[in-house]
Amino acid sequence: MLDRYNQELINPILQIWAVVLLRYGFTPNIISWAGIVFAIFSALAIYFSFIIVGLLFIYLNRLCDGLDGVMARQTEVTPYGGFIDITFDFFFYAIIPLSFGLLNQENLLPSMLLLASFLLNGSSFLAYASIKGAYSKPDKTLKKSIYYSSGLIEGTETIFFFTMFCLLPDKFPLLSYIFASLTLITFVQRVYLVKREFNP
Repeated sequence: MLDRYNQELINPILQIWAVVLLRYGFTPNIISWAGIVFAIFSALAIYFSFIIVGLLFIYLNRLCDGLDGVMARQTEVTPYGGFIDITFDFFFYAIIPLSFGLLNQENLLPSMLLLASFLLNGSSFLAYASIKGAYSKPDKTLKKSIYYSSGLIEGTETIFFFTMFCLLPDKFPLLSYIFASLTLITFVQRVYLVKREFNP
């Protein structure tokens, strides 16, 4: 819901960093792989109870996720780059709740429900992108590898909840139930919007 506003604020800074990184020989794919390494470090830190360290790696992962796309648009958007960008995003979104779920027994059920809501929402997101790509005329002005569909819960809201998980780890179960409920609302919202767009 807030991604487009967040991007307007952050993109000018990312543009500068992207130019610097490209000048020093970094590629978008290298940044994507660095991001997945940060995601794994974050999950390990959380599992071993170094939760604030885990939060730092979460932010580094998100920085990489923003940079790789900006760098790709400054050079070349490729199918492989788009694939690892989306795949690594879903890996990140799954591994953080999982690490909290494994942290203690009380977190296990909430994390499973949250991951189930992610599965439904992520499936609807990818199904929309696939169908939109198959049935729409090619758009040469498209600056992303796939078609995005907006919703109540997007990347900005997800990072907000991940941050709250780290700052208030004792409240993880309650926060997870709230997050899962909002994610399921997003799933229902997308199903309704897709029906309006493709089956009016």
